[in-house]
Amino acid sequence: MVNHSTTMTTSNLLTHLYQAMDHNLARLVATQVEIARLNDVRINSYTPVLTTANAWLATLEARIRASIRPDDLEESTEWLNRYAADAAISFFRNVADLLPTEPHIAATRSGDLVAEFETSASSMTTVVSGAETILFGVRSADQSPIHAVIRRGSNRLRDEVKTFARELRSESHGNMDASR
Repeated sequence: MVNHSTTMTTSNLLTHLYQAMDHNLARLVATQVEIARLNDVRINSYTPVLTTANAWLATLEARIRASIRPDDLEESTEWLNRYAADAAISFFRNVADLLPTEPHIAATRSGDLVAEFETSASSMTTVVSGAETILFGVRSADQSPIHAVIRRGSNRLRDEVKTFARELRSESHGNMDASR
């Protein structure tokens, strides 16, 4: 025998719908929830799963959280602003498996996060602000650097970082045209 019950979140949602919305719409939503319940539909919270293990991700997140500027202090290169810290945590959670190594982190004067990655073949710098993430990279000293700007909320974040990483690993980035 299957025991069906709604979660507290579902119960609160339905109560809110009945209080705040048109009763016809609330009734429709309640009917859909009941159909899902009867068909044994389970909704779990989304937790991103990295395709490879990253032992450094939890440590990095803790360091970022510990670096958020307290409200009573002025901006300085010792502290991250809350927006950049939250954006950086989200960025690293979503793409840590695509990054070359554990980064060294620092803050800009305005509180944005700077992450530097070094490998024997390339170096990469990432600047995370509340509005965007900027990636800079160079494979060797004789090649032109590459860069990418990823706007906050991009639904192609992983694809954009994969493309950037692929370019960084390639033998040549090509020459940058100075006339552009």
